[in-house]
Amino acid sequence: MAPRNVTKIWLEPYRSFGELRRGALPLRLTCRTCNVILRADLDVLIWARGRAGSPIDLHPRCKRWDCNGHMVFQGHVGGVWRPLISG
Repeated sequence: MAPRNVTKIWLEPYRSFGELRRGALPLRLTCRTCNVILRADLDVLIWARGRAGSPIDLHPRCKRWDCNGHMVFQGHVGGVWRPLISG
């Protein structure tokens, strides 16, 4: 396993919400507790966090009613949805 300060190369296109917008890359959220899958709205994310904001290691609370879990952003890489976590 890579040290925490080394970023996996496939994470680079997902470094910021602005990069995601420019590259038209797909982004979604999945809850770690209830497994609900939601489409990520880049316009809202850019409004709330700015173009320089990053989905990597960002874990917002689940939006599903009565779920206290946290979500993880996922990017579509090589035909597979991968969690956007650095470690």
